[in-house]
Amino acid sequence: MIGAIEKKLGASTGECFKFILKQMYERTDPWQKECSNPFTLAEIKQLIEKKSNNLDLIKHLDQYVTLIADDPLSFIRKVGDMGGGQYVVDLNRAFEELTLAWFGHVITERYGSKASRIFRIIYMKKFIEQEDLQKEAMIPAREAKLLSYYLFQDQFIQIKTIRKAGGGGTGPAKAFFLFHFKPRQSVRMVLNVCYKALYNTIERSNFEKSEHKRLIEKSQKLDSIVATMKERGESAEYIDEILETLTPPEREILEKVKSRLKTLSKAEITLDSSIFLLQMYLFHTKVPTTLSNKDKKLM
Repeated sequence: MIGAIEKKLGASTGECFKFILKQMYERTDPWQKECSNPFTLAEIKQLIEKKSNNLDLIKHLDQYVTLIADDPLSFIRKVGDMGGGQYVVDLNRAFEELTLAWFGHVITERYGSKASRIFRIIYMKKFIEQEDLQKEAMIPAREAKLLSYYLFQDQFIQIKTIRKAGGGGTGPAKAFFLFHFKPRQSVRMVLNVCYKALYNTIERSNFEKSEHKRLIEKSQKLDSIVATMKERGESAEYIDEILETLTPPEREILEKVKSRLKTLSKAEITLDSSIFLLQMYLFHTKVPTTLSNKDKKLM
């Protein structure tokens, strides 16, 4: 949340929001769902004056808070005028916006920016036909159909079928296919994929460590010996002799193993972060959510 504010509104605004969250954590039950307990501008000012050296933030605090409250992200909203202004952190809205941005990022990485544009248009229009979609996205018909098919196939979007009777109620029924977005359904689907991917990543990491256990332990032992030798002030020549006990083929294998483990570790952290965001979305948002803007019957 801080990163999103900082990226959009600047470093000082991000720092301001960081102190707002600190105040929220002190005064709000961690499992409170929709919004935080109220806090005042005076309380935030007092906290920032104690713990920040940012003079610009201290001087123009009211403007930074207003900037956050008026931003379309709507992470905070004003609920009263006491203490210079009373605000709450809107957790429901915050996790909706973060999750929507996450979907856009994932779709862009997987299918490209045009697919992300299609997703955004479907989200904004609520329901839209294929022909209107390709016009709005300004993408050639064939490419728009292919990308929307990919999004539907991977359950990022859904299709609503509407049938209407023909002329006079006696002709053959016509079917209209409307693209739309069910966020909770898509989030649960993606969560399931993330759980499986995380399990596979951990299993692969454990396999690499088990398969090359002897070599990894030998390398760790050598690192420990070399560190001790450096502390004792041993000569560089003697240290090089010790390091040479790890043969070139072993060193090559070890470098490849370390590279794979590093990649797996990064993937694990990314998946863990995604799982946390999606779980928080399901916990903090209402049904139906404003993210989907759908009727209850479509949730």
